[in-house]
Amino acid sequence: MDVSRVMDAIAQNLDSIESLRVFAYPAPGVTPPAAMVGWPSAIDYDQALARGAWQATFPVLIAVGKGDVRSARDTIGAYLDGKGPDSVRVALDGPTAAYDAARVTSARVEPITIAGIEYLAAVLDVEIVGGM
Repeated sequence: MDVSRVMDAIAQNLDSIESLRVFAYPAPGVTPPAAMVGWPSAIDYDQALARGAWQATFPVLIAVGKGDVRSARDTIGAYLDGKGPDSVRVALDGPTAAYDAARVTSARVEPITIAGIEYLAAVLDVEIVGGM
């Protein structure tokens, strides 16, 4: 597994959401709404016999704006929706040249701080599976 290539592929899929600024890495600063692909939290190299497949979980962070603003709530709701043009789940689910399958397994909403600025954000765990 080429971690950089997988992160780039995840970001490329997120680019299909027109309203997002997308980074294939944890960016030091953003202008919301912005998506960032984080480093994998876990990598399992032995997903199949004879090391035939690997699995990794990548966090995808979507920063939308200040947490006390109603528009931030509405924006994050569209990104968390399971369907529609702004759905992160729809954009990410499926294969690419860098991996065989992707699946959003969970999402949570929490405040985050980037470059000293607090944002309302969704953090989605994306399970990636690929062949060796």
